[in-house]
Amino acid sequence: MRFKNKSKLKFKSRNSYWRRSWNIYSVVYFFTILFLMVLMILLTGFLKKQSTERITWSNAITAGCVTIFGLSTIVILVRKGLGKNIIKPFSSFYHNQRIMSRAKGKWSSTMTQHQKDKIIARERSLYENEQSKKSIEKAKNEVTNLSSYLLISISLVTLTIGLLAIHLS
Repeated sequence: MRFKNKSKLKFKSRNSYWRRSWNIYSVVYFFTILFLMVLMILLTGFLKKQSTERITWSNAITAGCVTIFGLSTIVILVRKGLGKNIIKPFSSFYHNQRIMSRAKGKWSSTMTQHQKDKIIARERSLYENEQSKKSIEKAKNEVTNLSSYLLISISLVTLTIGLLAIHLS
């Protein structure tokens, strides 16, 4: 009985991963990038004039697959947190401005600095609670990187098979 529960939990976690991996945006992203890869290969192959046809298609497959591989890798790195420290000062400035604008709405002209600081602290805690609730909701609906992983694997397989087929023929 114990093994059935473990396998059921494993199936549920796989099913949950699969459900979180595909929404309308990830499907559109996946097929758009796949279409761009095919389009780039075909355009580069047909429009580029070189002395041998073998080199033209070899260059076309390489250009299309490497571009999509690089784009998918950058998407994964950004989703994993690359660039967070670059954007962090701007986002903290934005959040502080929102907190101060909320607090200024509750100030009166006769308040002391201590009372204003209390209002700012209260507004900051309320704002942080709202942000934590939003982050919890965002974590529940978080999309995985499965589409980018699939694009990387498709581009590598296309690159390998395409170049081998061209150079072995």
